[in-house]
Amino acid sequence: DTPKPCIVVAIVKEREVLLLKQNYIFENSKVLLSGYVTNGESVEETVHREVLEEAGLTIKDLKYLGSDYLNSKELVMLTFMAQYDSGEISKSPEVDCAEWISLDSALSEMVEDEIGKKIVKKVLDQLGE
Repeated sequence: DTPKPCIVVAIVKEREVLLLKQNYIFENSKVLLSGYVTNGESVEETVHREVLEEAGLTIKDLKYLGSDYLNSKELVMLTFMAQYDSGEISKSPEVDCAEWISLDSALSEMVEDEIGKKIVKKVLDQLGE
């Protein structure tokens, strides 16, 4: 079987990161924004599309951080960080809640999201924290 490609992005706005609550992913944890790559689009296009669809935001300075494999769902997770560019949070129906959380407290909000926590740690490293 070929694993399905999925993007995960940490969107940073000053000292905060956008976290979502999506009960169908984790019941007791917030997560970074993610989505599936669609036929005919690049991975970078997927990131921009998913951020606009799920949160109503535009981003800039997209940076690839590496990949992870999520065995339980047979997904290749392509991980990114990006800077907030513009827009007000406008969540899609599949998002229960979306909010800016300080980078310092983000890890404690992401109890079940192991890949997301790795990404936030990479973001903190990139920012020299």
